[in-house]
Amino acid sequence: MQRNVAVVSSIGMYLLSSVTSVFVNKYVLMEGAVDTVLLIFLQHLSCLLPLHIFKSYFMGTQDKEQVQGKMGSLYEGLKHMWLIIASFNFTLIFGNTCLKHTNISSYQLARSMTLPFNFLFSYFFFKQINFTLLMTCACVLVSAGFFVFSVDAVSTNFQSVLYGTTVSVVQAIHLNLLKKKLMIYGDKTVMLYYNLLYSSIILFFYLSITGELFSIFRISSIFVTFSSFLCIHYTDNVVFNMFGNVKSTMQTFISKFYHSEELNGYTLVGILLTTLGSFLYTYSSEYARKQKVG
Repeated sequence: MQRNVAVVSSIGMYLLSSVTSVFVNKYVLMEGAVDTVLLIFLQHLSCLLPLHIFKSYFMGTQDKEQVQGKMGSLYEGLKHMWLIIASFNFTLIFGNTCLKHTNISSYQLARSMTLPFNFLFSYFFFKQINFTLLMTCACVLVSAGFFVFSVDAVSTNFQSVLYGTTVSVVQAIHLNLLKKKLMIYGDKTVMLYYNLLYSSIILFFYLSITGELFSIFRISSIFVTFSSFLCIHYTDNVVFNMFGNVKSTMQTFISKFYHSEELNGYTLVGILLTTLGSFLYTYSSEYARKQKVG
């Protein structure tokens, strides 16, 4: 019972915070209250602080020596994770830049090519997955949805297509690097902790130099990063991806009614194709995993 409550609570928190953060981020970026880097810094802190306080719990041990043994030294963390740290922060930077130049109703479509790029990088460069017809069909569906969106968006908002494609490529690289490291170290809590810690330190120095750090009091922290971690911690990557699709569709239609954004035929067809392709890919990934285990 306690486990079920934790799962439902983490999923609910993730959906609420992630949908809310898109609208808040969009407003903050358009108003110019803070820049993209400061917004990301706040997200890092909102996850890092509770993760640091409750790290013993998330690592499954109450022994401080065991926690310290898992964490290792800061130098070791940086040496092994600098590529993940770089790709993680560039994903957030390009993602917020994409959001700034894209309507919320089409933000889901602008970033939808992450899945096909993830599949290509996983198969051809990182050799982490096996080729399956079902996964290929799923990627074709998602790509078709993005193409339908692009046909309309290129003439009206070329920047949304450009930044959407860029963040999709960078995020796909980050996901593959993360998966590769997880196969070696096997502890996502430690990796997330180091990722956020070093990212926060780097961004702190950057913001101190630019003077943007003093704007931190203008907006409240956004807990989307920590809620995402909780969702993965209490469920798994498959469930997280499925509710990621649910979240994207929710924010699209909320934006339609809240901001009165127009959903034309291109957008609706694109959403249908990318959502169908994403669910098909999730199903095929889980099926392939079970076949491998069996």
